[in-house]
Amino acid sequence: MNLVADNTFLLWGAGDSSDPTMYDLVTGGSVARTGTGLADTTRKWGAFAAKVTSAAGNNTTLQQE
Repeated sequence: MNLVADNTFLLWGAGDSSDPTMYDLVTGGSVARTGTGLADTTRKWGAFAAKVTSAAGNNTTLQQE
């Protein structure tokens, strides 16, 4: 499990299916915000979590700008 100790991770200005504010999704794939009150609540640590899915066998990384 990867944990993020960063209050800016709570900011998702472009919506629940875009990169969090101040973060970039590297090498394709997709990201979705998960957690309490959202569609996917199965994986959660703290107020919000991200579900990162790779595409076409690529390694996908969500990294801070």
